[in-house]
Amino acid sequence: MVNGAAITFIKSGGGVGATALAVQMACACRGEIALLDLDIQFGSAAFQMDITSTTSIIDLVATPGRLDEAMVRGAMVRPHECFDLLAAPQGIHPMEDLTPEGVGQVIDVARATYASVLIDLPEIWSDWSYAALARSSQIVLVTRLTVPSLRQARRQMDMIKQENLDRIPLFIIANQVEQGLFAKTVSKRKGEEVLGRKIDFAMPSDAAMQIASDSGLPLGKVRGGGASVKKLARILHDILAGKPLPLAA
Repeated sequence: MVNGAAITFIKSGGGVGATALAVQMACACRGEIALLDLDIQFGSAAFQMDITSTTSIIDLVATPGRLDEAMVRGAMVRPHECFDLLAAPQGIHPMEDLTPEGVGQVIDVARATYASVLIDLPEIWSDWSYAALARSSQIVLVTRLTVPSLRQARRQMDMIKQENLDRIPLFIIANQVEQGLFAKTVSKRKGEEVLGRKIDFAMPSDAAMQIASDSGLPLGKVRGGGASVKKLARILHDILAGKPLPLAA
């Protein structure tokens, strides 16, 4: 049943920009691609695309026995005609409103429906977030190059190993990297020392990314965003490792 790749985004803490990266990566590529915003308390993918939805994963898991491709597609919205988005619920829900079985079924049907599925998880570990990670083709850990963020990222890596999820390829993205003489972030080399492993990708601090998020637009529609669009598309190509998506026009 499962066909498509599932790339799950986790974060070293709040404010690292993981949701913005996932959203703009989905915008940067075309084809059968979906983004599942599973942060049922503070998910913001729909806000970042200036779109609303009355349906979320809360609704899909309410009828797990009837869940199929038509129901998953019907729960989606399509911001700017770029990708299909399963938005976070409009209200704040207890983490216990989801179960590992329900989340797993939604992901399985989504993977059978789309060529690539991006999953944005909340910061909190739970039984069902573990189930989502366990179904991943790749895990993407987003951090900033600050000592507190890097140390939290290291804790996430330790948790991944502790939960026997280190069999799944892990990619680390250092986001909002500052450059120049007055940069407030530490160097990539120092970051790798703290993490004890290579940082796979670095995204520079980019005013266009902030403008896109604030305006609810794809980066490609923001002045100066073209270079970041190409970089994000290339990162997603590399993460998919042999399942390239065509670049968006």
